Amino acid sequence: MDGIFKIKCIHPTIPAVPSSLWALRVMLALSKVENMIKLITVSGNSGAGKTEIGKRLADRLSPAKFLSFDDYDDKVIFPKNYPVSMPEEYDVSELFGFIEKEKEDSSEIIVFDYPFGRANKTMNSIIDFAVFLHVPLDVSMARRTRREWNSKNTSDCE
Repeated sequence: MDGIFKIKCIHPTIPAVPSSLWALRVMLALSKVENMIKLITVSGNSGAGKTEIGKRLADRLSPAKFLSFDDYDDKVIFPKNYPVSMPEEYDVSELFGFIEKEKEDSSEIIVFDYPFGRANKTMNSIIDFAVFLHVPLDVSMARRTRREWNSKNTSDCE
């Protein structure tokens, strides 16, 4: 079974929660019988809401576990022209091995916040289902700016 959902969001403070999540749940329920879907990726640009949606999806698809690319980026060799590089330019072979082992060893569905989705051919071979969050760049930038602002210690400004 091979699938991709494209989810659109236009509001800077509300994550793109798909109203058609039930379709994914039905698809997963049907595929669980045959253990066809084990790895779901949530992709999109920075600030699209990948982590938030991925966590919510994992909660709703119990038993499932959530993995974030940010926690495993040490397993990726970034290209010299980062951050203006294409997904194929990243060496994800170590990450691929790790995720493939997780997929084999886990009885749960794995929801992986992975920015490249199916665009990187190495990882594409083990992705069972991809969700792409289509968020306008200005909205993503607003979210990212808010996230960065909130994460900084602003106590010295008072």
